[in-house]
Amino acid sequence: MKKLFFLIILIPCLLLCACETNSNVDFTESGKEEISYYPSFSSGSSIDYDTFAKLKKALSSKNEDKLLSYFLNERVAGEQVKNVQIMLNTIRLHGNIVPYIDGKAIELRNEDGFSNITLFSSEKYGLPCIFYSPKVSNGDNLYITVTCIPDEILQEQESSTASDLIKIIAPGYPNIDNFGTRCSNVYNEVIKLSDREVDAMVYEYNNDNRNSTFFIYDHILVEVRNDPDIWGMQWFSTLSFGSL
Repeated sequence: MKKLFFLIILIPCLLLCACETNSNVDFTESGKEEISYYPSFSSGSSIDYDTFAKLKKALSSKNEDKLLSYFLNERVAGEQVKNVQIMLNTIRLHGNIVPYIDGKAIELRNEDGFSNITLFSSEKYGLPCIFYSPKVSNGDNLYITVTCIPDEILQEQESSTASDLIKIIAPGYPNIDNFGTRCSNVYNEVIKLSDREVDAMVYEYNNDNRNSTFFIYDHILVEVRNDPDIWGMQWFSTLSFGSL
């Protein structure tokens, strides 16, 4: 009987904890956490945002301590939290982290089961990144990630290619010199965006019709994961990045 009573108490608690790990955290003007439940790609090390406005508020200097405290409370490693703080400084100095199409911020997907924007404390190359899910008309799984690169790392580069940067920050990742096991081909390509040309690196995968296209845009490393037959050079020619 005591065991049954214990299980009756325990199960609701476990369900509550499971819900809280997928929370979408926003900070109100009073500093109180405002929670709305939304699917998350990982628990603890990421936070989902529905809108650019909520992301902007979370990244503001006013809310920096709250954001860093959130990750610390989720037992994110101290080095990762430090990297988040460096990312915040980089964003405030240089901006340009939001994908723009034809000069306007991208439309977000706004579909159940998808996060519009996710901030990871450590994902790509062991650095914080921001994951965007743009609205698409045909259900294709297109996404864009942005990784802020600290000034001192960019200064180590001898060129502006994504290939050279990834060799510095993640030597084990596929590169033009090392395809790895998942890629059938890796190559450099000049891509024309709406406001500039960039020296991009493209992954072609063994088991995915989507490519990953990486390039440096000011102080960010961008990855666009897309089907090139649908989101080709014409689409890239409309893409740029702006501030929140």
